[in-house]
Amino acid sequence: MIEGKLGVFNDPDFQRAGEAIAKRGIFAGCALDKFAATAKDLFHIAYDTGLDKRHCVLEVGGGCLRTGVWFIDFLEKSNYCCIEPNKKMLNAGKGVFLDENRLAKAPLFNHNEDFDLSVFKKEIDWVVGYSIWSHCSRAQIIHIIDQASSMGSRLLFSFAPVHPRRPEYTGEGWTGISHNSDIKGIAYHRVEWLLEVCVARKMQPFVIPAVTGAQLWLYAHHTSMGD
Repeated sequence: MIEGKLGVFNDPDFQRAGEAIAKRGIFAGCALDKFAATAKDLFHIAYDTGLDKRHCVLEVGGGCLRTGVWFIDFLEKSNYCCIEPNKKMLNAGKGVFLDENRLAKAPLFNHNEDFDLSVFKKEIDWVVGYSIWSHCSRAQIIHIIDQASSMGSRLLFSFAPVHPRRPEYTGEGWTGISHNSDIKGIAYHRVEWLLEVCVARKMQPFVIPAVTGAQLWLYAHHTSMGD
């Protein structure tokens, strides 16, 4: 286990930004009352596990950029990449969060819904995502891990663990709100299965406890990097 070091992010202006997006009828990416409170979790855990400003980060499912803005602020120019199939959601976030200074950091965006991580034609140091695997099928998760492993990237994703009342998701595709659906859904996955997938690809996985949100986190790197 890697212990997190986070506190709740409480910024009224940031919270109001999420509420403004929701008032336009656009999904803000999470329960609205958690919009600000959990926004920094992904960045802080990445930072605590070795993120450097020179690294290139690819966020899968960046949504309205509530988690991505912290990477944009921290990383060097053009080192934040984001795949978000929901153009309406992403554009809403751009309008709210991408001021002149953040635009000058030249973040890169792509809308492919196949989670093809090669589209940016860059060396990717981190592949990350918040509340993405909690909607992905097993095949989609394997697809992401396979690509991260082949690129030599570190991996950091939150996930919803199975529970006696929350059985493992066995569907073949995405479940939950997306650019193609307004129906809610959660995909629960076994911790043991996620660890097995990583180890089979010569990645060393670590489970990080939930901090401000309800989901656990999985961090993994190639075994050649050491602990």
